[in-house]
Amino acid sequence: MPKLSISGDNGKNKEIPLPPQNFHIGRNEKNDLVLPDKTVSRQHARLLFNSDLHLWQIENLSTTNPVFHNDKQLVKPSLLFDQDVIEIGIYTLTFADDERLSDE
Repeated sequence: MPKLSISGDNGKNKEIPLPPQNFHIGRNEKNDLVLPDKTVSRQHARLLFNSDLHLWQIENLSTTNPVFHNDKQLVKPSLLFDQDVIEIGIYTLTFADDERLSDE
């Protein structure tokens, strides 16, 4: 199952399995992943899942705070691949998709 590994400013890592559906990230408690820091927008980003192609994309939902994907500021939805790095506020997330690797 695809997952996100999260490291924050406290140095602790956490792994979140990703269900095969869209996944919302932000400061608001209604998000699938809550990142409780003022550098994160209430609704900051969304991971989009394409079930037909088994592909993931990341999309920036914030108009004021950037999302970085592999050190580049995200300006439009971008495909995610195993070990891609996402930066949201003070948080660094690593996308892992072992299933996709075994299919190739």
